[in-house]
Amino acid sequence: MILLVFRLVLLAVLLALLIIPHILFKAVTGRGAVGRLFLKWAAWIMGIRAHRIGPAPTPQTLIVANHVSWLDILVLGGTLGSAFVSKAEVKQSAFLKWLADQRETLYVDRQARRDIAQQVAAVRRRFDHYLPLAVFPEGTTNDGKSLKRFRPALFGAVIPAPEGAKLVPVAIDYRDDATFVAWHGDEGGLANFKRVLSRWQPIHVDIRMLDPLDPSENRKLLAARASAAIADALGLGAPNDYSPAP
Repeated sequence: MILLVFRLVLLAVLLALLIIPHILFKAVTGRGAVGRLFLKWAAWIMGIRAHRIGPAPTPQTLIVANHVSWLDILVLGGTLGSAFVSKAEVKQSAFLKWLADQRETLYVDRQARRDIAQQVAAVRRRFDHYLPLAVFPEGTTNDGKSLKRFRPALFGAVIPAPEGAKLVPVAIDYRDDATFVAWHGDEGGLANFKRVLSRWQPIHVDIRMLDPLDPSENRKLLAARASAAIADALGLGAPNDYSPAP
């Protein structure tokens, strides 16, 4: 409990120190570069030690990654400087929405199947943005031991690929702590937050940048190839249910 309180105090201090520089920098440049520093330092305060393996993504990159924990946001945003595709439900919390907006978050309603074409078009337009864009095609967090089926819809944003665009699978590898940080099942978000921040030992995570995928195939094949590449990088093998979700 002492460590949890101490970290919360440090996070509050960090936010207070960066909020004004962030607002001023964004007002002048239109960019939220200070937000990346917040995510990176916040992750460090929480005990996360992130290591990128492979080249940094270029702005015209669509990152597809496995999703283990809410920590993934800090890890990818702080280490890779990415913006995110997020579920529309995030906008229901004013504070979370404000934080998400600072990293140029793109909101989609995954339940609105009739709007898929509009969502794909919105992702496609982001290839002209100054930040790489990260999406979690599982749609929710997993248990740290296996991947959920990848939803193929947003892969359509790279078919055909805009000029200069890349589709890069990224494996978020928490090593032996994957099941510890995983947020799944009946565990509430607050309970998981307290449990993770109360741990004394650091949590090491490798961000494995995998080979870009050729976007010439259809979206279902791309989803299957991305999930297989990430599973292989994480040593999970290829489970029987790797066929992409419809």
